[in-house]
Parts: sequence; structure tokens; C-alpha cells
Amino acid sequence: MRTILYDSDLEEYHPYIDLNTKNKSFIRLALVLRRMGIKNNHFFLALFDRSLIGVDPHDPNLTTEQQLRISYESKINVWYWIREVVRIPVVGSEKGIPFTLSRGNLAAVWAFFNDVDIGLVMPRQTGKTYCTQVIVAYLMFVRAINLDIGMFTKDGTLVQDNVARLKALRDGLPAWMITKGTADIDRKEGLGYKALNNVYKTFTSANDERGAYKLGRKQATASCYSNVV
Repeated sequence: MRTILYDSDLEEYHPYIDLNTKNKSFIRLALVLRRMGIKNNHFFLALFDRSLIGVDPHDPNLTTEQQLRISYESKINVWYWIREVVRIPVVGSEKGIPFTLSRGNLAAVWAFFNDVDIGLVMPRQTGKTYCTQVIVAYLMFVRAINLDIGMFTKDGTLVQDNVARLKALRDGLPAWMITKGTADIDRKEGLGYKALNNVYKTFTSANDERGAYKLGRKQATASCYSNVV
């Protein structure tokens, strides 16, 4: 399953470039990158299934076939899921708002799917924290199977804040997209999604050097990140 990241991917897989998406932040950033002279400026508008053009994944009247097509497109195309499916919770909006693409969070998603380790620094209130949680939500509830994700932060408050954000992203997805079960882990300090056998583990900072050295040992996590704000 190949993630669209380069112009060469567009040439190889020939996806449709959805210039009619209702998420105008994606259109706006494509124009910004083009004006900057960046050739690879629209890969994040990729759409494989043209029958989904103009289809709202949150429409309560979707057919079963449309739901299946949306699920499959999401599975193989992270850009579609971020662009059209995920919703960011905000005060005053019951259903949340679409993800706003910026140069910073585009770089973060692109680097993650290129297996590039990064340190992301962005001004406050520009979506940095939710960007990382959107990636985690995609892995947890859509893309990955049998994956342990580790989140390291400085205290219990930040642990609970990050878990709460992940739950909010999960609960903002179309109900038919999530298969809830009694075996799911749903705590303030961690989550587990049995349908895909994925687990979100959290770790807080230790009180001394020896404790820091042991932090996370014997905990196999294929993907991990830290959050300090």
C-alpha cells in the first residue's frame, strides 16, 4: 500500500486530483506551493475512487456501497482521510470542523509517511498538537494493524489531554467507520482498538536519570512520539 508523496507517485498511480474538494485549505496550500516554485505541489489532493467526488463522508444518507468505498479510500489514501473525513473538535461546533492544512502540518504528515524523524515547532494555536493526534488517529482507527503506539510526555495532565484529543477525533468519525467492542481499552491514560488490534500507550517523565533510562523498556512500540506542550 503506497502513500502518495511525490510527483513520481502521481505519474505511477494516476490518481484524480480533486480540485473541487470542499476543504479549501488544501486548494489554498497547493496554490501557495506552486507560487513558491515547488513542483510537487498537489499530491495531497489525490483521490483514487472518482465515484467519491463530491460525496460527503458524514452524509447520514450514504449507501452501504458508498461507506465501503470511503473506508477503502481512507485505508489506502491518508490525504483523502485527512482532507474529507477527520473532524477537529472546536468549541461551539457539535460535529467539529475539517482539518486545516498548513505548510507545517503538511510537512509533519509527509515526513511521517516517509519514515523521517522530525521535531515539529509551530506557534501556539496553529494546530500542531492536533496534527500529531490526527496521524495517530489515522493509524489507530484506519490504517494500521497490530500496532503499539507510544506517547511520551512530561506529566499526567498532558497524558490525559492527548488521550482526550484522540478520543474526540475517534468520536468525530462517521459512526459506521468505527467498530466498537467490549474488549476496547478506553482509559484516561491509554486507548486500545480491538477491531484492528492497535494500542495507544502513554509514558510520563521519570524523577531521576535511572528512571528515565528505564522509561518505556520492555514496551514494544513500533511508532512513538513525544509531546511537551
